[in-house]
Order: sequence, then C-alpha cells, then structure tokens
Amino acid sequence: MLVSELQNSRTTPERLEELIIQDPVLTYKLLRIVNSAAYSLIRRVESLSEAIVLLGMDQIRSWATMIALANRTSKPEEICRSLLLRGKMCEAIAASQGCHNNSSYFMTGVLSQLHVMLDIDQQTMLEQVPLGEDIESAIKDHAGAMGDILKHVTHYEAGDWDLLPNDIDIDAYEESYRAALDWSKDAMLSMSN
Repeated sequence: MLVSELQNSRTTPERLEELIIQDPVLTYKLLRIVNSAAYSLIRRVESLSEAIVLLGMDQIRSWATMIALANRTSKPEEICRSLLLRGKMCEAIAASQGCHNNSSYFMTGVLSQLHVMLDIDQQTMLEQVPLGEDIESAIKDHAGAMGDILKHVTHYEAGDWDLLPNDIDIDAYEESYRAALDWSKDAMLSMSN
C-alpha cells in the first residue's frame, strides 16, 4: 500500500521519489502544490527530488499521503481541507514556540484524523501506517510537545475555549489559524486541478 510505504521512517528520498513517480497524477499534483502560492517559492521546482530537498521528507510524505487518499476516497473535500488546516496550524504554533522539526508537527496534525478518510478506526490506522513513536503517541494519547499542540489546536478549531490553558497565547493561535486557512485554500486549489 502506497500510504503505508510513504509513512515508513526508513524510506529514503530516492525510494520516496521512485514510489511517487510511478503515479503520474500524484507526481503532477505534488509538483503543482509545491509550486503554488501555498509555498511562495522564488523559483519553480521541476523535479520530485528537488521538491523533497526543499520541503523535506515529512512534508512530501504528508502531501503524497493526502493526495493519494483524496484521489481514492469519496469523502468530502472538506475533510482534506480540515486536515491540511490542522497540520499547518500545528506547524505554525510549533514554530512560534521555538520547537524543532516543525514539519513533524505538520504531519501530526494532518495524520490526526487520517482514519476518517480511510473509514477505519484510529487504532487500526495507527497499526497500518508506520509512524514515528512521537507522532503516534501525539495522535493517540496527546503525549509530548506534539500532543499538547495537537490537543490545543483541536480545541481551538472546535471553539472549545474553556479547554484551552489560561496561559495560551491566543493571538498566536488566531494568527496561525487565519494563515493556515488561507494556506489550505491555496493548497486545495492546487490539489484539485
């Protein structure tokens, strides 16, 4: 299964490129997204290997997973948009708090509701998709720094203000949410063409 292989932590950039390039539609959409307004790159990216170097393995994995699932499922596109928004917001909050490896926060947000797109329960999804232990425990138990941010972002999205900590930087969350909303719109436009 392509999605499982994409999440394999031992996959090399070369293997990732080899897998993705076998699907021309996936390749096309991935390059469209990388070159879209969502990333505002100075120059156009013309190969998957270049995209992997620029965005990193985690970002490419997340995008390829989302595109592959969106193409296979009859789920409303709003689910995909919501996951992208959550991922981008998690990444932005992590950056604002000075966390390292922000792309892992993006991946955690994007994959947090992946089971909804797959029509399976979360535990089955976690068993089928090999994830790093930190990402898996963040999704499953809201453990660690990634889990905290995921939990707070989820509460913010749902408007559960009373479940947010009192010392939360609400301005950072508001700014991250608005930026992620714009970014996810751009990304969805690129993905749908």
